[in-house]
Amino acid sequence: MRLVFSLSSKYFGGPNVLDASSADWRAFRKAIEIRNRLMHPRELADLDVLDDELDTVVTAQKWFFGATIDLQDRAWEALGGEASDQA
Repeated sequence: MRLVFSLSSKYFGGPNVLDASSADWRAFRKAIEIRNRLMHPRELADLDVLDDELDTVVTAQKWFFGATIDLQDRAWEALGGEASDQA
């Protein structure tokens, strides 16, 4: 994911919106760990989700959506912002 954001930022211009030292990035990485634990439990307790883990996942989701929307907007502008009627 870091590679995709880095290359997209270079290609479409603007800063790299993915700051690997930020709290949001850490929340995203933690959310992936939570997802992996839930999808591949080793014991029954692995299926428990704590309130702070839910907060972490929500934080990561908001950050991810914001980062991808920003990147999409820059790509749209770089490509001329022409709408395509084909789906």
